[in-house]
Amino acid sequence: MLKTLKVGAVAAALAVSFQVFGAEGTPGTTTTNVAGMDMQWGATAGINMTTLKMTGVNWDSTMGYTAGAQTIFSLADVTPGLGLRTGLSYLQMNGEGKNTGITVKSETTYAEIPVTALYAFDDMWSMFGGLNLDLKLADKCTAGGADCTGVSYESLVYTFAIGPRVAFGQHTIEAGYEVGLKEVAKDDATGEKMKIDSFYGANYSYMF
Repeated sequence: MLKTLKVGAVAAALAVSFQVFGAEGTPGTTTTNVAGMDMQWGATAGINMTTLKMTGVNWDSTMGYTAGAQTIFSLADVTPGLGLRTGLSYLQMNGEGKNTGITVKSETTYAEIPVTALYAFDDMWSMFGGLNLDLKLADKCTAGGADCTGVSYESLVYTFAIGPRVAFGQHTIEAGYEVGLKEVAKDDATGEKMKIDSFYGANYSYMF
């Protein structure tokens, strides 16, 4: 029924992620030793802008939100400044657009698992890069107020993520950019695919 689908994404994340920012961790935070490796944790919240793409559709960006918890898992004993950034997040993507004059709405939720490396240049600046794996929890699509037919959402979506992080004692700010590597959904009749074109985010974290 639906040949093209336009979605701007809204994300609300509940994250448990592993990061590292130096051999001694972030100044002012508490370090716990787990299986011989230093670990820290904290709370995080932020906003993002996501744009999706599909053949024949002009895409808009939509603002979303993030909230959750973070953990720092240090691999500094292996290589100074190196760490693993992973965890679990709740991700919601909502969007609205036009397809030949018909209003299309989409709502999807995911459980996101980041699998990224993180390198600390010093106690203040660090950089992360790697994959975000999104496991679909639920989806809903409407066109002109009626449920969409013939549109299938993928059960697994993944993106490449990269960005800097700056720490001011227990307060940290992280910015990120993501590019979709797998389609979010497709039209069963035409085979046209919807993908994540770009994702920009900024988060504030308080490390305990």
